[in-house]
Amino acid sequence: ALDACRAAPEVPVIRFEDGVEISRADFLAAVDGFASWLHDRVAPGDRVAAMMHNRIEFMVAWIAVAAKGAVLVSMNHDARRHDALHVLADSGARVVLVDADSHPLVAELAAELPDLEHLLLVDGPEPRGLAPFTSPDAPVIEELRVDPAGITNVYYTSGTTGAPKGCMLGHDYWVRFAGLYLDIYGMGPDDRLLCCLQFFYGDPPWQLLASLRAGTTLIAMRRFSVSRFWDVVRENEVTQVFGLASIPALLLSAPPDPRDRDTTVRFGLQIGISKDLHAAMAERWG
Repeated sequence: ALDACRAAPEVPVIRFEDGVEISRADFLAAVDGFASWLHDRVAPGDRVAAMMHNRIEFMVAWIAVAAKGAVLVSMNHDARRHDALHVLADSGARVVLVDADSHPLVAELAAELPDLEHLLLVDGPEPRGLAPFTSPDAPVIEELRVDPAGITNVYYTSGTTGAPKGCMLGHDYWVRFAGLYLDIYGMGPDDRLLCCLQFFYGDPPWQLLASLRAGTTLIAMRRFSVSRFWDVVRENEVTQVFGLASIPALLLSAPPDPRDRDTTVRFGLQIGISKDLHAAMAERWG
């Protein structure tokens, strides 16, 4: 990720549907600043939780945390007290990043979280939400050394009885996933991949890395929307779409539009889709 930012500093890393974006040079500077703030506050393996809506700072924090050798715990920003408390307590997060919506809940839970040392409010215009949390005199990211086999993320997931359990993913997972996507499906500087998911899901990180490696910009929605989806695709000349679970079914539920095939999309990857939808998807969107 850092090499890609240095190779093409003027190319945007992320562009949101509302036009908010950040160049690779500015992204790298933001990562450097937050990693420096973390330097004396977390050790390799420590957990840093993030409970935010889709903002540029979410991805800045992820790369900075990984550069420091720490672990990002991605949390559903719609979680209520019970689930949020379980994730924060079980993970032992020492630092928690929240936006204005999540701040009251986590602040209320703080007294029950003995491991919590820093509650950071990421607020204001992007990408300056992490500006208060920078330490320009600390070692820069180029001086940090991380274990390639180390853990970078924990996702709390159910599927069994009992409370959600932490699923650990590491550097090797993300590098391999992004590499396989590019090797199998292909993506270059003229392509645009759409991220329509919330950043706390497990797919936006590899979408970001694949876009960085391909030399292109990841197009992101603030939140998935059936009514906005294809407009975002057209306005940003998206060439690749990714969806899972109910997303294609939701898109198919919208009334047909004469512009359904009037897009630049050349490829779509859909995960866990009923075979009964395949023909309808191909017929409608080509």
